[in-house]
Amino acid sequence: MAEAIFRDGKIAEQGAARQGCFAYQCVRTLGYRAIMLDEHLALLDTASQELFDRPSAFADSAITAANIAMLLNHNGYSEQRSHIVALRTFADGSHEIECLETSLYDTLTLRALRPVATTIRAYDEAVQHPSSASLAATLLHREYARMHGAEVVVTIDIKGHLRHIDGAEAAVLIGGKIIFAPHATSPEYALLMRAAAELGRKTECRNIEAKELLRADEVLFIDHRGITALESLASRRYADIVTERLARHIEQLFR
Repeated sequence: MAEAIFRDGKIAEQGAARQGCFAYQCVRTLGYRAIMLDEHLALLDTASQELFDRPSAFADSAITAANIAMLLNHNGYSEQRSHIVALRTFADGSHEIECLETSLYDTLTLRALRPVATTIRAYDEAVQHPSSASLAATLLHREYARMHGAEVVVTIDIKGHLRHIDGAEAAVLIGGKIIFAPHATSPEYALLMRAAAELGRKTECRNIEAKELLRADEVLFIDHRGITALESLASRRYADIVTERLARHIEQLFR
């Protein structure tokens, strides 16, 4: 039986996510409490303004937090677990909240998965915001990866810079220095940068050239799912030592 969805101010029983053009954010919860909600809502509003020329329909953080908690409780999700919910604001001004899944992890941590990657060029700037377009692109990229014997795609933009890995923001470790991308804006990425600073790691914020991936020591990406360390790209195999240390520190920050 389909779960209820919170749509335009009320719970829709047995609702299916509506179709159409939308901007979205995936938010992790601890129990029924949404984490870093203000930061996610700010990004959602920016995306809605730039893509649809209208503010996000999620105007009030406290009301949105209460609606998330109400929907999780209504659908029977445990208050003792961590869950992922999607907030979507549509081009016509409507909005919805959907419970996506219960997380395997109770906090933002290092995922057990270490995927093999391949690369693809992406030329459409419209998919840079989390949106229906970027979500469709990520699904297509996963199929492309599968056909090429990999699991995820490293997206390279028209200028030859690293943009995303499996739809998430990424960083690399080269020669003991962690390089962060200047275009990354997610609250999870901000936690990654904070963890690196608090651990005393050498860091740099600049565009990451595609060719640098073939001499990097570690390549990682982060979003609501957690922190993921790549296993390999082309002939280059990566470690995950520093990534694991960052993840342990982020676990404490996230709580």
